[in-house]
Amino acid sequence: MKFDIKYIQIDGTGRKAFLLTVIDVISRFNMGQLLQYSLKKEEVKVLFEEIFRQYSFPEKITVRSDNGSQFEAGIVGQYFKDLNVQHEFTQLGTPEQNAHVKSYHSIVQRAVCDRMGFDTLDQAQDSVERFHPF
Repeated sequence: MKFDIKYIQIDGTGRKAFLLTVIDVISRFNMGQLLQYSLKKEEVKVLFEEIFRQYSFPEKITVRSDNGSQFEAGIVGQYFKDLNVQHEFTQLGTPEQNAHVKSYHSIVQRAVCDRMGFDTLDQAQDSVERFHPF
């Protein structure tokens, strides 16, 4: 699995929201996502708890992310360690190492964000969810 954050502009508020997406690299399936104004390490952990509860995984899995502060946080690292999940970090300046999720975010940008102006976070959440319902 790979995961990353994309910023989405909420025009009505003049703020940017964080879209956290988790992609399975084999199937390229979007396993889960969050869109909100702030994203804390605890919320990253909760998203992964939901994903691990909802889907079956092999005994040994690896997740990959960039070096974002939400991902390097001790609580996320300890959570993965407790589950025996290996957490890899991409090397600086190598976005291709996280290309699956970056590609998905590019599609979301072109297919959803560029076509709509969001007045509210709720409107953006609804549009992103309709683009990829769970």
